[in-house]
Amino acid sequence: MPFRRLPPLNALRAFEAVARNSSIKIAADEMSVTPAAVSQQVKKLEDDLGVMLFQRRTRHLEITAPGQVLADGLKEAFLQMRRAVDDVRPRQREQCIVVACGPPFAAKFLTPRLAPFLDTHPDLEVRLVSDFRRMDYEEHQIDLGVRLTDRDAEGLDFEWLDEEQVLPLASPDYVSKHDLKRPEDLTRATLLDDENESLHAGVTKWADWFDAAGVPGLKPKRVINFGVHIDQSLDAAVAGMGVVLGTAVLAQSDLNAERLVNPFGPTLGMGLRHQVVMRPGAVNRPQVLLFKEWLASEITATIGSPK
Repeated sequence: MPFRRLPPLNALRAFEAVARNSSIKIAADEMSVTPAAVSQQVKKLEDDLGVMLFQRRTRHLEITAPGQVLADGLKEAFLQMRRAVDDVRPRQREQCIVVACGPPFAAKFLTPRLAPFLDTHPDLEVRLVSDFRRMDYEEHQIDLGVRLTDRDAEGLDFEWLDEEQVLPLASPDYVSKHDLKRPEDLTRATLLDDENESLHAGVTKWADWFDAAGVPGLKPKRVINFGVHIDQSLDAAVAGMGVVLGTAVLAQSDLNAERLVNPFGPTLGMGLRHQVVMRPGAVNRPQVLLFKEWLASEITATIGSPK
């Protein structure tokens, strides 16, 4: 029996990207086209099929029941197509390692250490996928990644590392200017905060640090919150804006360069651990195993020796 005519591939691809990301804008960025072009392709597909795939709400798209059926089938179909293409493509990029991590980890920890590693291993190539979202490792062909979490990874191989540590940090000039010698001196300081506590219920926050430092209920001069951008809170501390409860891993480069100092203790466990995650089977590639062992050792060494 002959196959029925399929809708245009571009329209199917645009729809699948919108359905997977729940966003026309994100789908457009992924496809390197304009949001208007993506919307047009989705509308053409709806006209071709004669069904509505999305309900257009004021601030978001809501996928319909027929749309969900199509999205589920296309996701698996595109994944099989990628696998088939990879199976026949010459393995010119066999030495390429695709690494996923959050933007703060990429900016503050991985990037400063990557050049020396690659100088030692000139045949390797590393591609970073830096995003706050949890990425589909199979779909994006990600070999391994790093997460700061308290949960086991689902559908991936993973290895737990040590618990992250947090400690108060500020620029040397800020410490001197505000005469920060004891925890109670923070009453005249600006504290730099983030939203880790809203993302992870058990994470150590300023209030926990005050309790451990013997100054429960301390009221600082002011608090500035940087949301999920914890790297920006560290950069703000370097710029002399205040005192941040920084993580040992992200702050280590600034500590080594004496852009930040720890005026007093205590150093506390964060309540989250670093986790190296790997796409199943990726660890069988020697270059991936090499990078994983190097990355794990760098993180472990940093956590074990915060200044």
